[in-house]
Amino acid sequence: YKKKLFFNRSLLPFYLTGFCALYPLLLFLAPNAPTYDGIRLFIPAFPFITLILCMILSWWKRSSERYRLRLSRFLLPGAMLFFLIHFVIMAGSWHPYFLSYYNQLTGGLEGAHHRFEVTYWCEPFNHEVIDYLNEEIDGEEEVRFLAFQRLIPEIYQEWNYLDAIDFTSEPPYDYHVLYNRKGFFGRIERHLFENELPHRVFTFRGVPFIIIYHTKGRY
Repeated sequence: YKKKLFFNRSLLPFYLTGFCALYPLLLFLAPNAPTYDGIRLFIPAFPFITLILCMILSWWKRSSERYRLRLSRFLLPGAMLFFLIHFVIMAGSWHPYFLSYYNQLTGGLEGAHHRFEVTYWCEPFNHEVIDYLNEEIDGEEEVRFLAFQRLIPEIYQEWNYLDAIDFTSEPPYDYHVLYNRKGFFGRIERHLFENELPHRVFTFRGVPFIIIYHTKGRY
């Protein structure tokens, strides 16, 4: 009976769907997984997870009325309440970096910090960082933004948030502002991150997001 249950040909679509959902998740949990745009690496799993949920709902509709009534009365409301409370608590704890949420499978943000991109779209380059730069750097000192899209500081200067600091000149620079997005790290980014003592670090949950180095024209 068990052999027929698990090796029934009619269950083959379920097995294939489950495999297609798990494979992207398990593949990119490996220690040597790519580090660029970690969230996007998991996207192929979601259509198949949706199919699995649809299969469960289909089974639910076909199940006996008595069993469905008993399950819906106790288990489903409890499960829905649990996930709702869990979602609200977790969403609140990750404010305002909602795109940086990583669950326990990756070791949270600290685990993702060693393997994946932890923030997107320069979220950490906020008013706190901008105010610090405006106070710390004068108009004659030269700055280089590393692992940044150059458009970001340009827009903040256009909006008069960021002072008119010079970040378009040639090296050497007085300051390096490093966005901790390792998928964009080149030789200079890795050298600074691994060897230089930061002048200021802006962190979230103990993970550095924006690192400022006072290099004093050495690079």
